[in-house]
Amino acid sequence: LTKSDLVLRDFDVFAGRRVRIGTTVTTFDDGWQGLWEPHAAPVSQRFCVIEEARRAGLSTSIMFGPLLPHLSDDDASIEAMLGRAADLGIDAIWIDALNARPRVWPAVAELLRRRFPELREPYRRLLFDRPTREAYLRQLGDRVRAAARRLRLADRVRSCFTPG
Repeated sequence: LTKSDLVLRDFDVFAGRRVRIGTTVTTFDDGWQGLWEPHAAPVSQRFCVIEEARRAGLSTSIMFGPLLPHLSDDDASIEAMLGRAADLGIDAIWIDALNARPRVWPAVAELLRRRFPELREPYRRLLFDRPTREAYLRQLGDRVRAAARRLRLADRVRSCFTPG
């Protein structure tokens, strides 16, 4: 699982082996991607990795996440992400919500302060207020499962979050 296209140089080593190549995508929006993942390869390059892996006969996966509350977690974004995964023939799809892992909140809070100040408090509540977080994760999971069913991907989609 990578955010880089450097893995392409290793495909000859993977040939004939049981290997799954995956990439992580937080958002399709290039501007937001540059803010949230400033040192990662552009999303278009990550999709090229998947396309090349498929051509090489390798199993593929994608991690959509973390979904960004109020930015990339709406129904249209979820549907677009899963639709792209379907178009690419992805074997396994994971979806993750934003988490308060060590050092995450200070970086997120600073980015929100600079670029999306109106979202700082809603993010804080979603990350640290237990009832708010549990309700959000339940609702997000319902929407992800519904989109996966609509796109006939339910057997390939797994969420990495659970309320509680």
